[in-house]
Amino acid sequence: MKIVLITLPHPYLRQPNAQVSLGLLYLASVLEMHKTKVEVRNYSAFTTDGAIADLPDADIYGITITSMELLQANRFAQRIKEKYSNKVVFLGGPGTVSDEFVDWDQIDAICKGEGEITIFDMIKDYLTRQLKKIYVGKPYPGAASYFISRRKYFCTQ
Repeated sequence: MKIVLITLPHPYLRQPNAQVSLGLLYLASVLEMHKTKVEVRNYSAFTTDGAIADLPDADIYGITITSMELLQANRFAQRIKEKYSNKVVFLGGPGTVSDEFVDWDQIDAICKGEGEITIFDMIKDYLTRQLKKIYVGKPYPGAASYFISRRKYFCTQ
């Protein structure tokens, strides 16, 4: 099982890499702690075409979004599925508060709320072919002490 966690392209920003998605880093740490292969891809400085060209093959793709990125995430998910057929795309982050504009033909499931525990329910349901469309996240107990120790995701080369 391999999961790729994605920050969408923002090439229009003056400093697209100025902010890191802390939620993705938390999620990557928890997945790694449970021996799941995970990669974090920050495509903020990429164009969509460049991001899709760079995107590695995986079983599951997780995209973090804000409400302003939901339509972009729908299009990005479509491009993932054009490149790699039969792949699963999850959405998470603050943009999943409302699922009104989710393109359910492209997005397989969303997590509303904290994903550090819920991701394992989503993976289990995917593997047993019982994936639901909407998952409600639960907080991860003791998260701060573990995540701060997993610094490799906080550094860039």
